[in-house]
Order: sequence, then C-alpha cells, then structure tokens
Amino acid sequence: MVNKPTKSSEFSSQSERAIRHTQRATKDDSLPQKLAKSFLLPGIAICLTWMILWYFRWPLGIPGEWVWWRIDWNEPDRWINLLLGLIAGLAYLAFVLAGARRIDHLSSARKQLWIGGLLIAALVWSFLVIELAPSSARFGKAPFVLYYPASSGYFTIARHESPQVDQFLQTYPERVRQGDVLHVGTHPPGLFLVFHAISYVVENAPFVRNLAIATMPVSFHDACGIIEENGQNTPHPMTSKDAAILWLATMLVLIMAAGTTLPLYLLCAQFSSPRCAWLSAALWPLVPASLVFIPKSDAAFPWLSTMLLLGISWLCQIRSTRPVWQFTIVGFLWGILAMISMLQSLAFAPVLLMCFLYGLVTIATCYIHRSDHDGWSHIVRNLVAGLAVLGGFLGSTILFSVLSGANLGFIWWQNSINHSRFYEVSPRTTWLWFIVSPVELAFAVGWPVFLRFLISMRFPDSSGNEQTLKSHWQLLGQSFAKPTRIADGWRLAACCLSVWLWLWCSGKNSGEAARLWIFLMPILLWVPTLARADQWTGRTPGLPKPESAWWEPTGPAIWLTAQIIVCLLTVWRISGFDFGGGLFD
Repeated sequence: MVNKPTKSSEFSSQSERAIRHTQRATKDDSLPQKLAKSFLLPGIAICLTWMILWYFRWPLGIPGEWVWWRIDWNEPDRWINLLLGLIAGLAYLAFVLAGARRIDHLSSARKQLWIGGLLIAALVWSFLVIELAPSSARFGKAPFVLYYPASSGYFTIARHESPQVDQFLQTYPERVRQGDVLHVGTHPPGLFLVFHAISYVVENAPFVRNLAIATMPVSFHDACGIIEENGQNTPHPMTSKDAAILWLATMLVLIMAAGTTLPLYLLCAQFSSPRCAWLSAALWPLVPASLVFIPKSDAAFPWLSTMLLLGISWLCQIRSTRPVWQFTIVGFLWGILAMISMLQSLAFAPVLLMCFLYGLVTIATCYIHRSDHDGWSHIVRNLVAGLAVLGGFLGSTILFSVLSGANLGFIWWQNSINHSRFYEVSPRTTWLWFIVSPVELAFAVGWPVFLRFLISMRFPDSSGNEQTLKSHWQLLGQSFAKPTRIADGWRLAACCLSVWLWLWCSGKNSGEAARLWIFLMPILLWVPTLARADQWTGRTPGLPKPESAWWEPTGPAIWLTAQIIVCLLTVWRISGFDFGGGLFD
C-alpha cells in the first residue's frame, strides 16, 4: 500500500506535544544551568585528554606488547607555535560556524562552493597542525617512515628492488608466499603500485618533480638531508628524485585524509539536513588519528571506506524512483572501487562485509513490502544493483589478474594466512586488549567525538521524553521493517556497528587500534546524524525542535572548540612511530 499522508489530527497532536516540550526545554533550565550542562561533557573530554596524555606518565598501551610513546614538548618556539595553533583553530571554527548558519539556505552551486571551501580549510588546518607540532612530529618524520624498509618497505621495493611493474607483479605471489607477517606478506600489491606510479611521474614530468621539491617544508627537506648524508656509502643513496617521490606520497596521504570530509558530508546528507552533515564532516579534520599517522597509508584509508559506504547507501534503498540503468552503472563502478580498495589492504574486507549485509537487509525489507505500490520494482532495482556490483568486482579482479600475471585471489588468501600468524610472532593478551582498545579508540578519535557518538544513543522521542539506550535499540529494531529513508540509515548503521563489534570481540586487532581502526572512524561521526534527524516528529519535519533558537549555534561551537583543543593536545603529544618519543617497547 502507498504510505498515507499524516492526518491533520495527528499533525495537531504532534504539534502540541512538540510545543509543550519546547516550552519545557526553555523554561525548566535557566541560562546558567544550560551553560553548565553544555560545558560539562566537553570540559570533561578536555581534562581527561590533558591528564592522561600530559600530566600522568601512565603507559599508553600494555607494556611488553604495544605502547604508544609521548613526545617531549620542549621546543624553543613551543609557545609561539601554541598561539599559532590556537589561532588556526579559531579560524577553522569561525569558518565552520559561518557555513553552518548558511548551508541550509544556499543554492546548489553556492553549497558546492562552501563544501569546496571546507576541503581547503581541512587541508590547511591539517598542514598547520602537523608543521606546528614538536619537531619529531612534523613533516620531517615522513621521509624516515617512508624511506627505510623497516617502516614499510613499499618505497624501497618499488624504487630499487623491483622498479619494473610487470616483473614486480609477476613475482609478487612468490613474495607473499614467503610468509612475512608485517608488510609485504600481509598486503596486496596496491601500495607498491602507488609508489611505482609516483616514481613514473617524477621521472617523466620534470615540472612535477621541481614543484614537489619547491613546496617541501623545511622540516621535510632537513630530514631528507639527514638521510642523504647517512646513506652516502650505501648502494642506493638518496637523490632529489627520491625526495620528490616521498613528498608527493606524503601529500597524497594528506589530501586523502583531509578529503574524507567530502564523502562524509555526502553520506551524512543522505539521512540528515545539510547543516547537520556539514557539522559532522567538519569534525573529521579534527580527529587526532587522521593526523598522527600521516604519512602512513592508514590515514588515507578513511577516504576509500567512506566512499564505499556512500556508494552502497545510494545503491541500496527501499524506495527510489531512479531508472535501473543508473543503478547498473553506479553498481558496476562501486564494484571496481571495492576491488581497488582490496588491492590496497585487506582492512577493507570488514567494510565490504558491512555493505554486503546491508544489501541483504535492504532486499529482505523490500520483499516484506512487496505488496506496496511499485514494490516489486524496488526489489528489481536492488537486485540489479547487486549483480552490477558483483560484475564490477569480479570483472576487475579477473582482468587485473590476467593482465598482470598476479592472481589476486591467491594473494588475498595468502595475505590472510600471513596476517593470522602475526600474533604468533608478537603474542598479545587478548582479554586485556579487549578492554584497552575502546579506550584507545576514544583518544584516537577524540573524546568529544566519542562522547558525541555515545550521546547519540539517547535522543527525544515524540512525547518529549528522553529515550533510554534500551528503548533506542528497540526503536532501531522496529525500524528494520519500515520503508523510509531514515530507516535505511539505521539499517546501514546496524550493519556497520555489528561488524565492528565482531571485529573487536574477535581479537583481530589486539593493539594499535588507534591506527588499525582509522578506516572505520568516520562511522562514529556519521551515526550521530541519524539520531539528530527529525524522527521524533514523524513525517512532519516542519515542527519546532526542542532546542531554543539562540541555543542552535552555541552547542556545536562548544563541541567543536573542545575537539580542536583535544586534537592539538593529542597530535602534539603522541608519537605514531618508533622515534620522537622513544623506541617501542
């Protein structure tokens, strides 16, 4: 049956309840009480971050297994850098709040300009935060991380050991068969191919090479000088071309890390207002982990994972009037993107599992509502999308394997075997990491963002009462059978959180959750937008919200300010690598 419009009596009843709740919200608490409540949790988040990371000297991890080390903040220019960092944070905050006030009322063209401005602001903010950090956390760390084989080995193999792409790919199955449990053995060849591509550009495009050398920050240039001096008597001393390759690789990771704001905005905008999506996306550049681990590829992975979630949320819908050919094309392209993601890392396997479960749930929900108007056509659209995804993924996988001579299926299988042996080489106390990993996640994503996610489990219902966590999940369970777009979002969120919960309970990531879970962290920013949607008003979004008008911009400003402070406190204190704060235990 066709969904019936809301009756006038229902509208009046909902309006009265909403108005009563709005009046209670504005009268029950005085202004000082509202300010105290709004500053409480952000203040706790800042104090907790400062005390654990700066005041106490507790080990950040489990000694003897894995520990993140602190960076000494004793630079001569530290106070000037702190002032500049706060000014940069205030500028970013002002831009985000200005956009939040306008974006709901902008035309499509102007909205795109503002979103482009957010990307630029995110990139500038990320660059400044890293370059204003203590010396060991600046961009000067990047050459040491990327150049030496002990850190990853991608550059060394692509540049010196196997510079010919065809030969490299043909011998790659034999490389992974050797059983390395760290980098080569546990990764597909995608990251090596990225360095092959950058090397090709640097060798054949002098303009790009010269531009890269000219735009290097001083810290990066000095680090390359140290490597060049130390490696003069080695078979492959560092050259200016090598430095250009490393800087372009670093910039690629930085751009993808900051660029995650775009797919995150588009994902949030599918289930909430542009303003809510804008504020959620603006939080991503403030996530400490996305900056601490640059230039590692992990910092770039959230862009791919968010693109995958964005694509599957567009493809799998209970109700859609788009023609089938659009689902076919987008589904095929999504399958190719999934293959490219898996070509970089097996970390995307859980993301593909999330998407697969969401596709099954969507088709099942469509089948439940098959008797509705045009119900079978929705089933057909989702089935066509699924077949297109399968065709894009399998087709691109087979084509790559045939053209390169590297059997991707075998490589993925051998990678998984090697990865399962990692904890045999580096034993972990699983039950301890089961407790530590969520806490580490909170520091990695920032306590304000983490608390925002937890708070999203409680929101006003139609009667104005705050729902408990139990009733919230009861509502979520009931929404599985609803043919609405917001229910689509909750189904996708349930699939994402279920797989993440399984990943946590399985002990697959015992240690380094701050780095290994980066590709999942955008989920923590997206899910709260579902709770901010107008569920409590049913299908009458024009009803007043329980917040008073003056309070609308104040809450986001407080939380954004707290996240900015937490970001600086974390990025300038934690070393994501085995130098700067000391050696790994």
